[in-house]
Parts: sequence; C-alpha cells; structure tokens
Amino acid sequence: MLSIIMNHFKILRASFIALAAGGAMALTGFDGCHSPTQAGKTDTVTLKTGPDTTSHNWAWTLSAIADMGTLKGVWVFDDTTIYVVGDMYLHDSESAPNEPIEYTLAKWNGNVWTYYNLDSSIGYISPALGLFGFSKNDYWYMDGAPAHWIGPPTNRWIGYNLNSLNLPRGGGDIMNGWGASSTDMYFALGDYVILHFDGYNFQQINTGTNLVLRGIWGGLNPKTGKDEVICVASNEGIAPLGNAIFSVNGTSSVTQLVTKPMNDSASFFYAASIWFSPGNKYYVGGSQLWWKTNIYDTTAWNGIPLTFGVLAICGPDTNDLLFVGGQGGVEHYNGSTFQNYPSLTVGNYYSVSMNGNTACAVGEEGNGPIVLMGKRQ
Repeated sequence: MLSIIMNHFKILRASFIALAAGGAMALTGFDGCHSPTQAGKTDTVTLKTGPDTTSHNWAWTLSAIADMGTLKGVWVFDDTTIYVVGDMYLHDSESAPNEPIEYTLAKWNGNVWTYYNLDSSIGYISPALGLFGFSKNDYWYMDGAPAHWIGPPTNRWIGYNLNSLNLPRGGGDIMNGWGASSTDMYFALGDYVILHFDGYNFQQINTGTNLVLRGIWGGLNPKTGKDEVICVASNEGIAPLGNAIFSVNGTSSVTQLVTKPMNDSASFFYAASIWFSPGNKYYVGGSQLWWKTNIYDTTAWNGIPLTFGVLAICGPDTNDLLFVGGQGGVEHYNGSTFQNYPSLTVGNYYSVSMNGNTACAVGEEGNGPIVLMGKRQ
C-alpha cells in the first residue's frame, strides 16, 4: 500500500550563529539505509547464496515536504530521527509574497518536520548534496565543503573551508562521503579529487581522471583486516563520456579497476552509485545495475536488468538492499530475489538510507522535494 501526503508540513525554525574557531567555522544550533505493502512483481534474478533472506514487505508513504526544491541526501538514525538535505523553499506567515524562505536541512521526529538553514556566512553553496552519519551526535553534511555536527557536551557545527587546498578547478561540490570514523573520512569531489580527513587536516588524493566523482563507499574487509574504499566516476551526457572505478590506497593514491562492459559502445552506461560488502559482493548503479564478487580481478561485471536507472544503493548486508532511482524506481533485494513496488510510479530518487525496518528515499517530483518513507512489516 502506498499512502500519499501532499503539502502537510509544519515549519519550526532554528538559527545558526557563526563563531570563529581557528581554521574552521563553529556553529551553535539545534539538537543534533503499517499496512501491508501492495504485492509487487518479484524479479527472478538469483545471485550467489549469502545470508538468510529478508522480508520484501515494505509499506511506503510518499510526502511533499516543501513548496519547491529538491532533496539530494538522507540519513536514517532511527524511526523518529531522519535527516534530509537539499533545497527546500517554503511559503509561510513570515515570508514575503512570492518570496519563499529557503532551507537546506530538515529533521523528522516521527511526527513533524523541522527546517534549518546553515548560515550563508560559512560559504556553502545550496543545495546540499549529501549526509553521512555515525550517530545522532556525530554526522557530516556535504555541500561545497563539509560540515561536521558534534553533539554533547559541545553541541556545535564545525564547517571547513577548502579554499586553501588549491584544488583543481576549485574542487567542485562534495558529491558523497564515507568514513570509518569522523577522524577517517573520505569525500568524493565533483572535479577529480578525493579528500581524506584525519580529524585535523585534509589530504588530496588525485585520481588522474577527467570524470565527475559521483559515489564512494567503504568497509572493513574481514579477510585482510583493512578498510576498502572505492569510488565511481562518470560524465552523464557530456564529453568526455565514460566511467571509472577507483580503489583508494590509504591516503595517498588510487588504483583504477576494471569497468568492462560498462564502457562498451553497445551498452552505454554512466556510473552514479556504489555499495559493497568487502570481499563478498560489489554493486555499481547508474543507467543500469552491475555486480561482481571480486572487484579486483579482470572479469567482466554482471548486469541486472532493472526497469530504472539506479542512482543510490543502501543496506546493512547483501541480503537486505534497497536500490532507488528515476521514474519512481524502488527495488528491494532480499539475498535471493528482487522485488519492485508497482504503486510507486512518480519521483526521481537521488539518495536512500535504511536502519532496521525503517527506510527513507529522497528526491524530487516536478518542482518539489519529496520524501518516501518505508516501514517493513
């Protein structure tokens, strides 16, 4: 079953005060991937046997949470703490006629949305593009530069200025991020560069590519005892066309990995997202979905024919994954089969997050930002 809630939102405001803090900007402020689903088509794509299967039984609720804008990032901490970021324009009693107020971050508390806007004095360029979290008191906001929320006892934002790094072509926006901790963070920038943050300093990791870095993910490989960090890059519809996949070597360099047949002229593909379980299974999404069990060998990627382009992937393990993208596309993989949800027919979803039996995908429909909430039965 799909419930649709349109334009029911409550505006609560919060102000951010910029404070000088050395080379960073500190901000004081705010606190802080059930009715039965409609039976969907089950795709009989069977992959390698893994953990026990999980339930496909998701109930979805679609909401428009602002008058105009788009959402690009989401993080589910629990069913009463969900953050979304992007561009959100709201008309209310305090806004002038035809001049809606812009917000870049909204928080769901299980009942209402609360809207925030990071102070423009820290130099961020709207819209925000991503979130990555460890806990409610330790998470990252990604835009033209990263900002880190640190909870009690300090309860503050720390915003970082990257201008001193002399990044190529200015570095571009931060498209995505992943980290083992907030003192071991990796950020994929739109213009060629991966940044590593050790808690004090940023270090550039040059990829040598002229493609846009779009997705990055990582995890501990139990076989090697080391973190794997992998980034995907592509140009969508602009020259030079092509795709690249990079394995990050610590904090110094990258190794380019096999992309065939993604770059074959007969199967044009743009890479937009990546998720993997280190040493087990690797997925790359874009204009279609690809997978491998060993990303480091020279064998070709295996294609999975979904009905939409996969722009984001999330999940706790290989038996519980969500894939989202254009044209209302949402599929769940339970370790054995894929299932789509025919009642979901609208929206382009750019990010998805899941925690237990709660999931959330965000994007846009027409000129407005949308949130798709999922609750597993």
